[in-house]
Amino acid sequence: MLWTSWLFVGIYILMLLLSFYNYKKINNSKNYISTDKKISNNTAVISTQMTAASIPAFLILPRLAISDGGLIKGIILALAIIVGSTASYLLIAKRMRVYSEITGDNHTVSSYISARFKSSNGVLRTISASIITVFMVLLSAFTLSVTANVAAQIFGWNKISSAILICGASMIYLYLGGIPASISSDKVRSLIVLGTALAMFGFILFELIVGNTDSSSVRMIPQAIQEQTVSVSNVFSCIGISLGFLGFPTAIKRYLIIKDRKPAKRFSFSAVIWCLVCCAAVLLLVYIVKPESVTDFLNKFFNGVESGQGITIFNAVLNSLLIVSFMITLMAITDGAILAAAITFSSDILNAALSHEKDSKKTLLANKTTVIVIGIAAFILALGEEPLPIMDPSFIWATMGACFGPTVLFSLYCRRLTVKGAVSSMIFGLLTILIWKFVLAPLGGIFLLYEIIPGFIVSTAALYAVSYLDRQKPSPRILNEFGRMTEIIKMQGK
Repeated sequence: MLWTSWLFVGIYILMLLLSFYNYKKINNSKNYISTDKKISNNTAVISTQMTAASIPAFLILPRLAISDGGLIKGIILALAIIVGSTASYLLIAKRMRVYSEITGDNHTVSSYISARFKSSNGVLRTISASIITVFMVLLSAFTLSVTANVAAQIFGWNKISSAILICGASMIYLYLGGIPASISSDKVRSLIVLGTALAMFGFILFELIVGNTDSSSVRMIPQAIQEQTVSVSNVFSCIGISLGFLGFPTAIKRYLIIKDRKPAKRFSFSAVIWCLVCCAAVLLLVYIVKPESVTDFLNKFFNGVESGQGITIFNAVLNSLLIVSFMITLMAITDGAILAAAITFSSDILNAALSHEKDSKKTLLANKTTVIVIGIAAFILALGEEPLPIMDPSFIWATMGACFGPTVLFSLYCRRLTVKGAVSSMIFGLLTILIWKFVLAPLGGIFLLYEIIPGFIVSTAALYAVSYLDRQKPSPRILNEFGRMTEIIKMQGK
């Protein structure tokens, strides 16, 4: 407990110091919400992994891996996470960075979509911003609730006190430092998580080589895989996780604010390495511990992780590192979600009334105030006994992927799409996810398929069908901007 407490407190002190450092450099809302496009490619990729890839890797993967056939499903899901994270960077980052600059230096998913389709009445921007705000608040509430529960049990606090301390510290450093502080913290947290995973691999390897581990559960993994079977729908569901990367706001946000117009492909290896190490570590831990929940997953480390044969796997120091690494990962997701909701709401809804005060102190204050309001909303929702069904991370991941994945991806490759098609895509994607999850899934059978797959298909179909049936074709301005984007991409490829 002593190790865990000092590590956890030390990391938060470091995060607060980073926020004060960035606070001195922030003098307008542009710096606060976008770092004024000074984020490097590698930093963007690392921050994306902590705020977006962590959701399937640390929240969906553990739960999936303890079910029947879980180890095989977990391996398939891990590969899908690696492919999805890398593909989103390669397919989206370069084109979106160039396109956003051409259409007006957009900083949020909503502002990019609105500028890309020239939605003059603001409907497209309002709908997309509302969806992002609501579901990011729900996600931040879920991760805050899990982290507060674990902190309460490990440190002996009650849940309310834990939530106040954790959420309060996050709101302070986000209020002061904005997106620059969050991204700087993600770099530090990423190093801690990767270092802990490598230390765990080293410890297990040492035990397997020199320890008395003939009956260790680690040695039984190949046999366990041979004994497991998975259904076709489970395989497709695991693969479908990769679609969420195409529309998740915290990932797209970081692609929009990359410094270079030509994001280098080599930085996709950062995504591969991060996902590979973290997913392998989570799978191995889940197989050894066999937890009943994410909270149980962390609690067992505090008491000493033991295999089914009673062999102690980790020492006290490594146990503490694992607890802290998992908790700071959950908080990285929380911080990213709070910022995504706050920046989207303040930039795309609230600041519409302050358009004449662009980049003024009033706009900056509105951004910071929204961070506090969103944080309080997440805190209140986190105090519930049980998370609401719509707070399920896998459901939120599917919703973001279905609502925004097709629109974001295909807007970069097809000039024929229209604003009505984009609106229809988001609405039909959201409705499909809701109906499939809460109406059809309880029926079983084919409806047990992960909802992101039918949601993404219906959303894509609506996008193209409505766009091609729309009598109002894309304007010459849209066609000109699309042409300029493709020309720049071709020139950069030479």
